[in-house]
Amino acid sequence: MNSLQKLVLLAGIVFAVATLMYVPWNHIDDDGEKQSVGYGLINQPPVAQEQHGIHILGLKIGVSETIQGNQVDASRVLPTLAVIVLVTGGLLVIFGRTKSMQS
Repeated sequence: MNSLQKLVLLAGIVFAVATLMYVPWNHIDDDGEKQSVGYGLINQPPVAQEQHGIHILGLKIGVSETIQGNQVDASRVLPTLAVIVLVTGGLLVIFGRTKSMQS
């Protein structure tokens, strides 16, 4: 493995670890409804404000509710990891061929 391949492999590992550390979160309520609440560290789910309200006679009557992520959204993490693996693997192959062709 040449130095360029080592650099590509290191970058791929760094991107994969970052993707697994800062993940998208969902909040699933008692009815089973899923709502995205954004990204947060794997050990600190994000907190979001949810606004409910109606307008009556020009007045807004509303309630604010705080919701917290309670499930990592794997359907958004896994495709990102797949792209990182494919790009890293492809670059490793390309840079390995380039070195062998120059010899």
